[in-house]
Amino acid sequence: MDFTQKQMAMKTWFTFEDRDLSYKARDNSGEVAFSVDYEAISANSRRVFNRNNWLRNVGLLWCVIGVIQIGLALASGNVGPGAAFWFVIGAGCLVFYRLTWSEYTAFETPHGSLFVINDKNHDAIVAEIDDRRKAGLLAWYHSLDFSGEPVAEAQTVEWLMKQDVLTKAEGEARLAELRDDSTMFLGSSDKPGPQLH
Repeated sequence: MDFTQKQMAMKTWFTFEDRDLSYKARDNSGEVAFSVDYEAISANSRRVFNRNNWLRNVGLLWCVIGVIQIGLALASGNVGPGAAFWFVIGAGCLVFYRLTWSEYTAFETPHGSLFVINDKNHDAIVAEIDDRRKAGLLAWYHSLDFSGEPVAEAQTVEWLMKQDVLTKAEGEARLAELRDDSTMFLGSSDKPGPQLH
């Protein structure tokens, strides 16, 4: 499954392979390309806004100057086509500021950030990343090893719940399985994090 996104100078390519995601991005500052296992993509994302605040501020200033100029022209009775010049320029800057405003969802990986442009494909790409990350983690930590340490198994289940791989109900059911099979107290341990089986 492939997705291509473009907004202004930014262009991104996503290729969803069986085991990993191939990502490529290009903008005015350069180009980056890498492949990353789905399990290595962070569950947390952040919103990134690309706005040219200088253009907004200059546009607002010129609009204010234009309004003052129009007011003075009206007060003196000398209204001509040049009276609204600065207002028109300022309004044009504000329109251009809004047209070049872009939003991204960024996911951290060991190789760099994945930027998903907020466009018509945004939700489909984010959902695909999330689904494949969860499936990959479930494949790695697919079963509880009752012959191992119950404390480590409980930590694995709790970590999967924090990664949004298991729902609270699924996690509680797996923890109940562990409690039923073991008489050992499932308290905290010095070894946090998942245990690979």
